[in-house]
Amino acid sequence: MFQLDGDLLRQATEPLASPTRRLQGLPYALALRTNDPLLAIQIWTEVLPFLVALTALVLAHQAAHLPLAWAFLAAALTMTASSDWLTASPVAIGYHMAILLHACGAIGLTLWSRHGARWALAFGLITGTASLWTIDAATTIYPLTPLLAFLAATDADGRRRARTAGLWWLVLSVPYYALFVSFILDDTGYAGVALLEDVGQARAEHP
Repeated sequence: MFQLDGDLLRQATEPLASPTRRLQGLPYALALRTNDPLLAIQIWTEVLPFLVALTALVLAHQAAHLPLAWAFLAAALTMTASSDWLTASPVAIGYHMAILLHACGAIGLTLWSRHGARWALAFGLITGTASLWTIDAATTIYPLTPLLAFLAATDADGRRRARTAGLWWLVLSVPYYALFVSFILDDTGYAGVALLEDVGQARAEHP
């Protein structure tokens, strides 16, 4: 549960529902420090989907080598893939933030493999890892993301850099996956209880 009291660091890193969701409270913690927290939350709700679409444009252009017009189309499709940004509901903030961070991580990897900029590698690893610790939106596709760095590479040096980035990308995710799996397998946690209830209901419906 989000902590209304405490300092910024505690509010931003307190786990919400799952021990892996350490950064989900960050937008709300920042909103509480504005003159109008509700307006700040509404701005987060509307701005984040546009930023996600912008990262989709960059990825399509950088990693997939699509012309700018096609990359813009990819961004538009990303923007309209969900109607969350039309609902004015703050529920999607955590998911959009995780997706945005993950996409930024992918952009960092592609820039590193293509140009060899160390800041891009650091940026990609930090934002990609932060995505996992925000919410579980990218859990299943995270191990495949380094493939985008291979797509973006234009020569043998670029592919070598992509391998290095992919290795670090996976190594940094080990603590998250270890904690996530233990959480899922814990019968006393809400995820374990929900899974048991789903299994029980399925068996009742299809004996």
